[in-house]
Order: sequence, then structure tokens, then C-alpha cells
Amino acid sequence: YYTVAGDELIENACLLPGETGPDLDNFDVEDIPVRLLDAFTVYEWDTLRLVPISDLLDLGPGDAGVRYGASGLVKPWTDDGADDDGDEDDTSPVAIKLSPVVELNVHDFSPSTGSLDVKMYLKTEFAWYILDAPSKLYKSYFSGFWLKHQVLHLLVTSALADPTITLAKFLQSPEVKGDASAISQVLKRTLSKDDILSEDMKAYIQDVLLDLSLDGLKLAKVPIIYQLFKVDIYSKALVKPSLSTVVTPEVHALSMVLFSQHFKVVRPFTQALLRPQKCPLNMVEIHGAFPIIKWIGSPTLSSIYDAVKIGDTVYKPGEVVIVLPGEDPDKIRQKNAQALSSQSLNYLAEYWFIRICYLFEREGEQFLHGQWLAHGSKTLLQEAAHSNGLFLMNSCDDVPLASIIQKCNLHWLAFNEMEPLEDASNRFYCSGLIWDEDLGAFLDSIQVSSESSPTGPYQTCAICDSQAVKRKSETPILNLGSIFYLGTLYHKLDFIYVLNEQDEDASYKIGQILSFTQDNTSNTVQVQIRQLKHYDKFAKHGNFFNLVNWMKDEHHLYYTSNIETILAEHIAGKCYVQHLSAIGNLEAWLHQKNHFYVQDNFNRPLPEGGDNLQTLDSSVHCYCEECYKEHIKTLERKDILYEQNKPLQVLELFSGAGGLSIGLEESGFVETRWAIEYAPSAAKTFQSNKKRAKVYNQDCNLLLEHAIQFYNGNDLPSLKSLDAGKPLPPLPKPGAVDLICGGKYCSDLVLIPRKRVCRSPVNSLVCNMLSYVEFYRPKFFLLENVVGLLNHKLRVNKAGPHEGNVVANGVVKYILRTLTSLGYQVRFNVLQAGVYGSAQNRRRVIFWGARRGLPLPEFPIPTHNFDSKLWAAQLDTGLKINHVVRDPDRPHRGAPLRAVTVDDVISDLPKFDWINPHWIIKVTRADKAEVKRRAAIGIPAFEAVSNHGVWDQSEEDSFPGYPDGVPYASPPRTRYQARARQGIAEDADVELHYTARFSEGVIERVCNVAIEPGADWKSLPEELAIEGKTRETSTQRDVRYSRIDGSKHFRTAMTTVAPNSHGSTGFPDSWKFLSVSERPSTIVRDQLRQIGNAVPVPLSRALGNALGDALIKMWEAEAEAVRESGSPEV
Repeated sequence: YYTVAGDELIENACLLPGETGPDLDNFDVEDIPVRLLDAFTVYEWDTLRLVPISDLLDLGPGDAGVRYGASGLVKPWTDDGADDDGDEDDTSPVAIKLSPVVELNVHDFSPSTGSLDVKMYLKTEFAWYILDAPSKLYKSYFSGFWLKHQVLHLLVTSALADPTITLAKFLQSPEVKGDASAISQVLKRTLSKDDILSEDMKAYIQDVLLDLSLDGLKLAKVPIIYQLFKVDIYSKALVKPSLSTVVTPEVHALSMVLFSQHFKVVRPFTQALLRPQKCPLNMVEIHGAFPIIKWIGSPTLSSIYDAVKIGDTVYKPGEVVIVLPGEDPDKIRQKNAQALSSQSLNYLAEYWFIRICYLFEREGEQFLHGQWLAHGSKTLLQEAAHSNGLFLMNSCDDVPLASIIQKCNLHWLAFNEMEPLEDASNRFYCSGLIWDEDLGAFLDSIQVSSESSPTGPYQTCAICDSQAVKRKSETPILNLGSIFYLGTLYHKLDFIYVLNEQDEDASYKIGQILSFTQDNTSNTVQVQIRQLKHYDKFAKHGNFFNLVNWMKDEHHLYYTSNIETILAEHIAGKCYVQHLSAIGNLEAWLHQKNHFYVQDNFNRPLPEGGDNLQTLDSSVHCYCEECYKEHIKTLERKDILYEQNKPLQVLELFSGAGGLSIGLEESGFVETRWAIEYAPSAAKTFQSNKKRAKVYNQDCNLLLEHAIQFYNGNDLPSLKSLDAGKPLPPLPKPGAVDLICGGKYCSDLVLIPRKRVCRSPVNSLVCNMLSYVEFYRPKFFLLENVVGLLNHKLRVNKAGPHEGNVVANGVVKYILRTLTSLGYQVRFNVLQAGVYGSAQNRRRVIFWGARRGLPLPEFPIPTHNFDSKLWAAQLDTGLKINHVVRDPDRPHRGAPLRAVTVDDVISDLPKFDWINPHWIIKVTRADKAEVKRRAAIGIPAFEAVSNHGVWDQSEEDSFPGYPDGVPYASPPRTRYQARARQGIAEDADVELHYTARFSEGVIERVCNVAIEPGADWKSLPEELAIEGKTRETSTQRDVRYSRIDGSKHFRTAMTTVAPNSHGSTGFPDSWKFLSVSERPSTIVRDQLRQIGNAVPVPLSRALGNALGDALIKMWEAEAEAVRESGSPEV
């Protein structure tokens, strides 16, 4: 731990002696001093616990996790090349405790000079700090990362200086071998080949070189790089990204504001949206202080008036007015409105906007009651907003009429209208979208449909009505033997979910309602229930005497004898439990949400614990027939709608191996007809498994340009696939695509966060993806990506108050701005795959879009009680993105089903070991005996050592395990395994059950880690310790060589080795992962990369079901419209 010295100053905005202030004529908020930090120590801000410098690589803006601080000796930085008149720097260093660190910046590459910066930088709110030497206390925490950093720098600079350099030549260079080199002085020896070939070093070099390649640094053909990695280092992309991002006109206009990349604009002849005629700027009266206010007409009994005259202007309900801003009770919103990033070209944006619902008088004072509107700059859009754009809000208020400044010239956009051009006048527009600041979403409004005023003399406030209904539903109401609570009616014998009173984040209890009681003393409703338990709990107690063919099924329940009384407020929802004998098709029954089955009843407790069960006669199983019949009728109606409508036709961009497509299609509501994938191996995998889809192995930019030109009527040659060179069919025509989905893997979002703004052409592919939306105008849009996208910055490129400024959360703002401009509703959140039945800890950011007038899909409600830290992030506006819960007003992590575990996924697979090479520790008799013992119980061992990590032509042709397939160890033992095996024969072999090969050191370490859950490198013998790592310097996140706990989940899948790893992401066992390579090492890496980059299938399935719920609403509305028109349903 670090102890803060008494003479340390606390960092603030003051300059150090010798520093000069910024150029006020060219001031930028990013203009902060650069300083040197010597004798430094880095630690957790709150605890002062020392942490390795590499922990700070995960830092990102708005990160709500651990904060880091640093202390050391600080002085101004003087560039060696600066003109300083030859004076020596005699500035004395100052001991300073830095404010929280916001960024660690390393390996900054300048494309213009072709040079790599060797310095490491820490950034705080007030300055950049160049790291010099660590303190003695901190040296062991810094040296391991420093070594990798130095080797990488030497490797790159040597390759740039000599494009013919080999590994042998590099190791003999003075910078590496010389005794005076910095590396030699730290290691107390020269750098060796083994140092560079270590897995840690190679992984670091590979990740950084991949990232640098996106900035234009290309070293793939330099012999040393080729010797170390062959083509693998760049095969994550396989082919170069386009030099120009192809965009459509509207997307281009918005992209030019925030992206500096070169765009190629391709204009479709047919434009889906029309630009409205510029509205005449009606002259409006601007009221001063104490205007004359006169009512028009006679009041109602409620003192409500038809209209009011202020000065010479008449105001009526339905009109939008501009009022003087007051004190906002929401301090976060007020702070955001005053921020520099929320300022607009339009001076009127600093006022408030409200739509009049009704006019009234109270105690002699004159008021309007209205619905607030927000200027776009005061929403999450901030500097990306249109200067004339307004959004409705889900809030209302009473406002004194004397605060009205003037009438707002407002144009309500029709569905087929695009936003007008910007100006700084009182000429506003509103699409009718509501800015929901609690959800960070732009949603459709049913309250505004045209420019016309309300039909009556006044209207009630829909927001007040909605809030009143909500408040009423939040209190359980007992009436005629049933209760109404949170929008649901509950009867006796209904089955319900119950919050766990001891731990609301635990799995729900399931019970059957026996009776209701009103407690007049406490004014509460009490509910008596009989508890049901999951059958696998019974099996866990060792009751396997009659369970030879038992399969763990989280939907299988049994009745217990437990009777308990709960408060009605602890009810978390309704579920449906049927006797197994009454279910004709079990799979179809369980396909529906909240469905369970039962066939056993509690008999008596067992002395050793657990329950003894007896078969439950179906005649004894009772339930509320009224609710059950109504539920079945609802399901039948959905089935009819489903049969009457075809699945959405999907175009998937950046499809990868198909993880997103599989889950969406399993919902039954979509069909992937077209898929675009740049990487040939992933495209080959997708096509092999999706025979009906047309797969385009080509650049998405070229494909969009070709499609637009083709449907513009131009005679063009066909594009050819990158792999086979075969002619590709044209993409579908506009109107044929119902859903565009996908998400481009972007290394800038997940690798070392050293750049302050997004510069890579790969990152502007989101502009291309949204251009597909503009061209095709699909009903729905789905974008998924890594969580790092939330914090990615952009920079304002247009003239105005924000020119040159860095835009926090820039990609998020750009996506929201573009989709709303194109006429879409949009919401976003971060979803954890584990809460939807994945055995993997994987978070993805999801954007849903829907055309105005269509239901916008909700985020799926969690179904599994996944044991992971709840996630929330604070965006630049103060908006907090919370995890998705069943009831936002009662946030908890509870869910009906327990989390899927590692054993649930892989317990039916045959076990095998690696053969310990005993490279360092010699084999003993005990070692040999243990190998024999494990072989005797059916666990064979396989040779797994590679050719010292260098992949050359003598590489082995097979991999450890069963590369040719092997029978399953057992029938499916869990429903997860049964689902995975759907579509394959009962006697089929399990495939992909093998690993890659590694160096002797890696294999020996793995074989020596204790065979117990969670054991890792810290359990290794001293002879196998990792250089630079000690138990004292380790952190909880340092879990190298960790053994997975079978009762828990997989960590986030990386593109590394794991036998049958596709099971952890939910791919079916029938899915074939292919490669265009014929080389074994490249094939396995292609397979692992495809699996590691895929969206977990349970998550995509949940998204498909959520989309299905929206489609049912859409189809119901369409059917109702047909009925009202008198036309027969088709």
C-alpha cells in the first residue's frame, strides 16, 4: 500500500513554475500541460493499494469502476527539440498527488512522420504526465509491462529502419544485446529468444501491432514479424479495409460533423424521405416583463379556459410556447444544460419549451399546464444535435402564463419528411419523438400526430393520466377474491414468481396462490402460497436411485409441503405450470416464456436431507382455469398472427460465423436472407451452415456503392467474392429488407485505449452501416458491439461553438442523431449474455431502432440469475445506463431460473489431459502413477507441445484431443446440452473437441496448476513462477492459468484456445466452423477467432424474442385497422 507523504501537494489547475498558459486565441479544452513524472507510484484511489501499471489500460471515459491515482516528483516537460536558447532546465521537481487518472496512453504512432513514441503518458483532468522512472516501492509493479513495452518499441523501430530484419539479426542488434541497453540493465542480462517467444510477450506484441495496423503501420512482410506470427497477426482482418467509407447523402451530412475520414457519397435516385419546404418565419410577439394577460371565453367549473391573450397574441391548447427558464429540480439535467457541450448555435435553445395542454386559474394566478419539450442540445445528443430540433418529454408542469416569452414557430414532421436544414432562428421542428431521459431513448409519441390543435376546447394531460394509473397499480388492490398489482390480475391457484426476502438478487421462488388476506392494521395485502422447487435441487441431494435417464431441466418443478405467507408487493410476476401428462408437445410448451411443468409431489423429508417425492396424479394438479384459458387464447391468437405473416427478411452486416443470426432465427420471427462478411473464413462458415442465405464475401462499402448504382439503373459488372473470385448476385432492392442487423468488431474499442479520438477508417464503418439503413429503410434496425463503443470519442469538424472540441460518447451520440434524423426511434443499453442463459460472462452494447409508427422492441427481460457484478456507466450528460430488470422501479437481479454453469454446457464431453513435458521440473514416480490413474478412469493424455511457438512448415498436423471427432461421454444431461444437440443424430460424434498447441513452458505450467476450481498461476511451484509476477503484486483480475469452476460460468471468450469452445457461446453442436486455409495452425485459429468474436447465441435468441413481441404488437395493430376498415382479413 502507498502512504501519502506529508509534503505532497494535491494536483489542481494551477501551473507549475516554468509553465506557460495556453494560447487564448486558439484555446482548446484539450490544451493541458505536459509534465514529467519521476519516482512515481500508481495505486487504487480509494484504498491506496498498489496496482500494476497494466491495470490502467482498461480505463475509459465515464468508467464507473475502480479509480486510480498516482504520486511522484513532477516538473514541466521540455521537448529536446524545442528552441530554449540553450538554457539548462534547473526547475526543481515538486512532490504531487495527482487527481484521478483518466487515461494511460502508450505506443502513439504518427502516420505523418512514420515514428512510434516510446514514452508512456498518464492523463488527469489537469495535465499529461510522461512516466520517467518508478519509485523503489513500485518497481516490481512496473517492470513486467515496461519490458513488453520496450521490446515492442524496439521491434517496430527496427522493422521500420530495416524492412529485411530477421529475429536472429534483431537479437544481435546493439539496442538489444548491448550491455548499456535499457533492457539489459533492467534484466541484468541480454534479451533472449525465449523472452520474445513467451506467450505474454507474443500476445502483447500481436494486439498492439494489430491496433497500429489500423493507423497505417504495416509490417506483415518484415521477416521478423512473419517469423513470429506468419499470417496470423493480420488474419483478424485478412484483407485491408476500404480507403473510403461509402455513405448516403443524409448520413454523410451528419458524419462530416463528427468524423474526419474521407467519405465517398453515393446518391440513390429514389429518396425515401422528403425535405420539408422551409416554413415561413412567422413574426411573433416577444413579451417583456409584466405583460397584460386576458382570458378568452368563460371558465369551466374547474377554472379552465379555452384561450388566453397575452399582449396582442392569442394562445390556445396544443400550441408550443417558449418560456423563461427556471430552477430545474433535476440537478444533473440542469448541470448538463449548462455544460459547454450542450450549447447551440440557436440562442433560443437556452430557453424552455412547453406544449400547452390546458389553461387555468388557481387562487387568482394564471397558469398553463403543459408537456415539456427539450431542445436537442439538452438531450444526450448535446453538440451533435440539430439547432432547430425539439423532442417531447415524459414530464409536465404548471407554468405561470407571465413566464411566456413568445410563441414557438413549430413544424411537426410527417412520417415521410426528413429534418429541415439548420438555421439559428425561431423556426423549429419536432418529429413527435419523445426523449425519455430515464432510459436514454427516443421513442414514438401517440400524443402528437399532426400540426392541428386539439379538437376540443382543451384536453387533459396524457402524462398526468399515465402517472396516475402507474401510481394506482403500484399498490396491490384486493377485490372479490383477487388482487390487481403492477398491471396484472392474480387469482387463487395462480402460479407466481416471488422475490426472495433475504436476498432480492437471488433466484425467484415459485409458488401457487392459496388465499388472500387484507391486513387492515398495516394496510397490506398478504398472500398465502404453496412453494414449488426445481427438480434438479431434489436430484442434487443424491436421489439418483431412479434417475438413470435424468436430465437437468430448469423448467421441471415439484410441489413441496412449504406453506408461507408473503406480502403482495413481493410478487414478481405470473408463470404457468402444467402437469407433464397434459402437455402434448413439451418443447413447444417450454418455448413460451414463463412455462414450467410438474409431475411429482412432496411425500416426506429424508433424514439425510432433501425430499422424498411421489408421482403426482394429474387430477390433483389444480390451477386457475380462467387465467389459464385466457393465456392459451392469447398464445393461440399469436400463433394465428404468426401464421398470417411471414418472418422479417434480414440483411446482416459483418455477420461473422453467425452467432447473431442463429439466435434471431431461433425465435422464429426472422429469416436471414443476405449476409455480408469481409473475412473469407467466417463467410465460408456462414454459407456452409446457412444454405438458403446469400453470403457476400466482400467489402461492405463496395457492396453498398454497387447496389445503389445498380438500382439507379447503371450497367455494372458483378462484384466478385474475395475468397473464390466468383461473381456475386446483386444485393436486394430497396423495400425487400425488413431488418438490418450486425456489429463490426473494432479493435480500437477493445484494445489499448491510447488514442483520444476515433481516427481509423474501420471505426467509420458505423457510418456505412447507417447508410444501409438510409438506402433500404428497413422496419427495424439492430446494432451490437463491444461495450467500449459507449466511451469512444469523436471530434467536431464543423464551424460553430464546438469546432475542434472532443465529443465524449461521440459514437453513441452519432448513432442516436443519425437514426432519429432518418425517422427512427432508438434505444440502447448494455446486456449481459449470462442473464439470458449463456454460461459466459459477456457484455454487449445493443441499439434497437424502429421506424416511426412501429413498435420499438424492448430489451429482453432477464431469465437467469447470473452471478456477476451489476453494471452501470455514467455518460457525459450524467445519464446513468442501468442494467435491464423486470421492474425498473424495483431494481434487483432476481430472475426465474438459475444461471447456466460450465458443467451444464460441457459435462457430456469426454475428458482428456495434456502430457506434461517436464521441461523444467523432472518427472517423478508419483507423476507417472497419477497419469496411469487418470488413464484408468478414462482420462487419456495427449501431446500438446508446439515447435517452440514458431509456426513453420514442420508444424504438427493434428491437435491435442480428438480432432477427428469422438462419441459423447453421455446422453444430454441438461436442457442446454439437449438444445445444442438438436439437428444431429443420436450416435453422432462431438466435433471440435481439441486444443491448440503451446510451448513447453505453457504446457508445464498448466499441468502443474492445482486441479481445483479457481486455482491459477499463484499455485505454481517456484520453479515455474512467471517472471516479474509474485503473489504480493498480483491482482484479482490477474487470473492467468486459471482453472474454471464447473459450478460457475466461463469468463469472456477470447480468440484463444478452448476445446469445444463454441458450446460456451451457445452455437449448436451441428455448426461447422471452416477456414479457407489448409494449414492446421491457421485453421484452428480461424475457428477460435470466429467463436470468440461471435455474439452468444442465448443473447441473440433473447433479442429475437423481444423483436417477436414487437412484431405481435405490430400485427395486432394491422389486424385491428383491417377490422375497423371493414375489409376482410387476409
